[in-house]
Amino acid sequence: MRILILVNEFPPEKVRGTAMATHGLARALAGRGWDVHVLVTTRRTAPARETVDGMTVWRLAPVPIPWTRTLQRALVILARARAIRPDLVQGQAASCGLFAAVVGRALGIPSVTYLQGGDFWHSGPARRRFEVRPAVRWATRAIAVTDDLAADVAMATGRRPLVIPHGHEREPVTDELAARVRARAGEGRPRVLFVGFLDPDKGARVAVSAVGTLRGGWPAIRLHVVGEGPLRADLEAQVVREGSAGSVVFHGALPHDEVLALMRLADLFVLPSIEAEPFGIVVVEALSEGCPVVVTRVCGTAEIVASAGAGLVVPPGDIAAMAEAIRTILADPARRAAMARAARRAGEDFDWERNVERFERLYREVLDAAP
Repeated sequence: MRILILVNEFPPEKVRGTAMATHGLARALAGRGWDVHVLVTTRRTAPARETVDGMTVWRLAPVPIPWTRTLQRALVILARARAIRPDLVQGQAASCGLFAAVVGRALGIPSVTYLQGGDFWHSGPARRRFEVRPAVRWATRAIAVTDDLAADVAMATGRRPLVIPHGHEREPVTDELAARVRARAGEGRPRVLFVGFLDPDKGARVAVSAVGTLRGGWPAIRLHVVGEGPLRADLEAQVVREGSAGSVVFHGALPHDEVLALMRLADLFVLPSIEAEPFGIVVVEALSEGCPVVVTRVCGTAEIVASAGAGLVVPPGDIAAMAEAIRTILADPARRAAMARAARRAGEDFDWERNVERFERLYREVLDAAP
């Protein structure tokens, strides 16, 4: 079977978020015998066409004429889809889902819209009405990454998507890399890890303050902050202002394998998101590495963390609650060890070899029902 997947960005241009999930899904499908074509709606400096991990990647290059980009993309996507002649088309996020629904109707093939979270929660009334709603209602089937997202989409569109979370492929970490990262991390323990873009929405300020309040019980506690962003200078000033300079280590942006090595070293992972976190693939990565987590209620994976017993969930923006959750886990080694085992089991459920079967069941269903 031939599948066409539409996405806004794709490796090697970007390897996080939706692009990372698309790459994992496409590679898993290709490994199971699907003829996979990925159509990327932005080209930048990457080749217009290339083969990546057994799939064919196509990139568009719209002509920079004001007010015409959407129309250009629609026409070029439709033309390329006619040439590829897929049996099924899927759009990653609402914008590409709308294009997929149009392609599906034009070619008479099933279409799938895969909602990611940010495409719904961060959209205004106009986008919800003219992009999200038709992307969901016109598609043969719609998917959402979490139950919370599916419920909110159902209220807004009158149609509840099927829930299929992102998958994850655990990557190897060499002994040499692990030793190098251990040396970078230093001797301070316990180690609390934050990974994310440094902006107000990710809640890094909360993590810094929460760890700072725990220094009385653990003088050697260290918060390792991985990531860059516009808030970094403010965070560094906050550390000085709160007198916790020795308790916070700023690593900046790190290669993905080094992040995973840090997760294996960490005693606890925190993601104190303030605004809605659509899914939180970084939380899934921490779980897969056997690292207990503390997240806020607005994180898309909060329900998974809570039901698996792999960590704790706290209100967003609550420094005292975050500090207490961290203290609760670190102060009870037996409980922390049980959470680490639960985290690893929960992470295994996202393994692409298992998760791709959920997509294939959906694809078989819509293909069997197609005229």
